[in-house]
Amino acid sequence: MPLLRRPSASSLIGCVVLVLAAMAAGSLLRGDDRVLQGDPGTAMVFSTALCLGLVALALAGEWVLSAPAHRQFQQFAGSIVALIGALVLLGHLTGLPLSIDWASLQRSSAVDDPHPGRMSIPSAVVLVVAGTALVLMNRVNALWRGLAVQALTTLVVALGVIGVVGWMLRLHLVYEDYLFGRMSLLAALSFVLVGTALWADWRRRDWYRSRMLIADAGLRISLGAGALLASMLTVAVVAGFGIIAPELHASARGHLLESLERRVDRFRASLELRSAQARTVAASPAHVTLLRNLKAQPKDEKSAVQLRAAAESLLLHGFSGIAFRDAAGRTWAEAGRFAAGPEPELAPGDRHASLLWDDGFVLQFRLPLMHGDAAIGSLLAEQPMRSLTAAPEYTYDFAAKGTVAVCGRHENALQCYPQGAQSEAFGMTYSATLPVARAIRGETGVTLLRDARDVNVIAAFAPIGSLDLGLVVQMETAELHAPLRRQMYLVIALLGGVVLLGTLLLRWRIAPLARRLYLHEQRLKLALDSSKSAVWDLDLKTGQVDLSEQWPVLLGGKPQPSSTPLEDLYRLLHPDDVAAVRRRLRGALGRDALPYEVEHRVRAPGGDWIWIHSAGMVVERDRRGKALRMIGVNTNIARRKQAQSFIERRASRDEATGLPNRAVFTDRLQTAMARSRRAPPDRSLMAVLFVSIEAVKGIDESMSRDAARALLKEVTQRLQSCVRATDTIARIGVDEFAIILEELGLTQQASGIADKLISELQLEFADHRAAATATTNIGISFYDGVIKVTAEAMVAKAQTAMHEARNDSPNSYRIAAW
Repeated sequence: MPLLRRPSASSLIGCVVLVLAAMAAGSLLRGDDRVLQGDPGTAMVFSTALCLGLVALALAGEWVLSAPAHRQFQQFAGSIVALIGALVLLGHLTGLPLSIDWASLQRSSAVDDPHPGRMSIPSAVVLVVAGTALVLMNRVNALWRGLAVQALTTLVVALGVIGVVGWMLRLHLVYEDYLFGRMSLLAALSFVLVGTALWADWRRRDWYRSRMLIADAGLRISLGAGALLASMLTVAVVAGFGIIAPELHASARGHLLESLERRVDRFRASLELRSAQARTVAASPAHVTLLRNLKAQPKDEKSAVQLRAAAESLLLHGFSGIAFRDAAGRTWAEAGRFAAGPEPELAPGDRHASLLWDDGFVLQFRLPLMHGDAAIGSLLAEQPMRSLTAAPEYTYDFAAKGTVAVCGRHENALQCYPQGAQSEAFGMTYSATLPVARAIRGETGVTLLRDARDVNVIAAFAPIGSLDLGLVVQMETAELHAPLRRQMYLVIALLGGVVLLGTLLLRWRIAPLARRLYLHEQRLKLALDSSKSAVWDLDLKTGQVDLSEQWPVLLGGKPQPSSTPLEDLYRLLHPDDVAAVRRRLRGALGRDALPYEVEHRVRAPGGDWIWIHSAGMVVERDRRGKALRMIGVNTNIARRKQAQSFIERRASRDEATGLPNRAVFTDRLQTAMARSRRAPPDRSLMAVLFVSIEAVKGIDESMSRDAARALLKEVTQRLQSCVRATDTIARIGVDEFAIILEELGLTQQASGIADKLISELQLEFADHRAAATATTNIGISFYDGVIKVTAEAMVAKAQTAMHEARNDSPNSYRIAAW
């Protein structure tokens, strides 16, 4: 047995999957799983790579394993893979640590992943299905099991295709609850390959070839055409979505950046305006003078009243709270209301300013009141930024809404104040990869991510001038795609109706044609079965011959379709027939397109040789005239050959004795005379003996038929015992025989044989009740290859000599004159 067998499609695909699984596992072990990453948290995990490797080995194992060992390994690998997938699913459902996660290998897992390294639910489902198919395909002993294997394999391919298409169209951004969002692209591609390999594997199994899922040809054609129509429409929808979705993303990115720039400019301008107002108040000479007076004369009631009046007047200019304090911190004048229990403050790049949140943005200033170079007090001023607080929430086309937030870093945390409908400030742990952190560092851009709620969002971020603040505008991708989803649902419903209507129309139109085709096939099958014929189909590109189910019947087996290489069929031919078959086939395949029709022998499984009549014709050629496909019929002609052989024997042999008849004798005599003419003189002499056994006729009439036949056979045996094996004895009459003697050295040799014949036939026939002896007369004619005489003349001369011998005396011979 060869070490490596010819690879099948399933084993080749298995090798490809094995390479992909090894790449994934090796990358994880090296800690470099980023090369397999699509979006954060979607790299192939180690357990998935391990299961894919087992499935790949089960598919590729036929190269090196025997058929029984390969089947056992497939069942073992399928059981292990199905068990691992089932444990993962149970772990997802119950929360128990039942799966093999190897979390330490998954270094680039998403930060929000509670179970790093755990296989996703769709991947676990696919592996359970694939493992079950591997186990069942080797245990198909009923129709339902075969159908189950086909359904499971189709499900593997379908789930893999959904994963691949989902990645291509980024459906995890369109549907928030999209389960395949955690399946890696590499895993999805591998699942498609695994399903295809399983499909190719079971199509070669005997149980698949012997069963038909749908017997009705019309229904098969209609469903196949409907599936093709559905596939075409699905591709059209996917292509349309694939064109629209990127445009939608690009438009959303541009719109987000544009809105972000406007908001940044407004926020910066508002801060600068409020800062200028506060600094103007702090630098007012009147305020400084009044505070100096109070410092010099603390009981100066007039200055105190004027300072309080000034504070009250500032409330009319946008301040919500104002206070004048001296250097010791004593408040001389205060007006309005200050923020009570505000959220942690943000420093907008100005050491004298703080951005607060108290049911809205509040800008607080602590500015010194200077007299010359000396600070005589301070100004505490708060200005509500109502226009920014009440800024409308972000709205995109199709009424998709988003959120806006202003954030700053507060130690190791981020503090964010919202704009729009959200009214509460919020905080989060600082991370350099967050969009707002990048904005605070001075970066501007748009990114896709999962936010703190574990929701996919598209976020635009930018710094607010040089204020150490960042502005973020974001919206949920699911909401962004909501209008598109609604349109897709409508399109899918319409396409479903089109597919259903198209399938019904095809069924209506094709059903009568399929019925006629079915009846034609049944008639053809009946004709082939009745004539013991089998159809063969030769693919000249692959050298593979497909044989109909009747072919094994011709050789004595059970009906079963088969496929075998052409060279294997040549090995079944009789060695004497191989050259003729090859020559005929070459002639049919050539440009002259000679008819292919040949009779040959084929070895049956039992070792017998069976005569086959094979005929066919080329039905497909390429542009250069090279034959690509040939179809023909093999017919068992064993009975015809037997009848032909029987007829030939009856036509050339005497039925009672088995000796050649007169026609064969004449033909052999002509051939012998031709050899005599070509032979050298010492070997050219030949003779014809005409033997008459008179007693045979009487015996034949007085004995029973069986006894007469037995006597004739004994006479034949005695005649044969007197001549050489190369000499010819023929029965040319009821009691007349003729003998051809070739390569005689002398005429006396023929005379000696005549004496021997007479003596042998005079012996008693002890086993018979009739005459114990026979009367024999012989006539002899010679030919030396020189004289001109015909075969008929030779026989006539010998017959004349025989009559002379009979008239002269019984049991004698005479030599005819030359």
